[in-house]
Amino acid sequence: MDTTVDYKPGDLILESLTEISDGELLEQLDGKFRQLVAAVLETGNKGQLQLTLKVKRKGGTNQVEIAPTVKASVPDADIPARILFATEEGSLHRDDPNQGKLDLEDAPKRVSPVRRYDLKSAAGSAAPDAPVRVGNNK
Repeated sequence: MDTTVDYKPGDLILESLTEISDGELLEQLDGKFRQLVAAVLETGNKGQLQLTLKVKRKGGTNQVEIAPTVKASVPDADIPARILFATEEGSLHRDDPNQGKLDLEDAPKRVSPVRRYDLKSAAGSAAPDAPVRVGNNK
């Protein structure tokens, strides 16, 4: 009696992964893989999913114990760097504590009145409401 089985590439590992913890391993892999892909798309940073299968002989001659471990390195969004000034005591400041401060005030806002020009009636006149001619004044 021939006991060999024809497997296509991937059949053995996929069938074995399905058997581990009655499919719980694959559910965990799926969940972590979805989180990883979503985080990579959101942040643009790299991530990693790692499946480790520790296999050891157990009991009889044809028994093996498979202990799976799933680790995901999900990327975080980049946090921009900030330059701060340090004192000798170790405190940090946004402004250089060794440099004096200027006592600056906001300049008052000046609002110019809006002047309206009547282009039809002001042609050729020098009235304040006339348009300003630019270029060749013939």
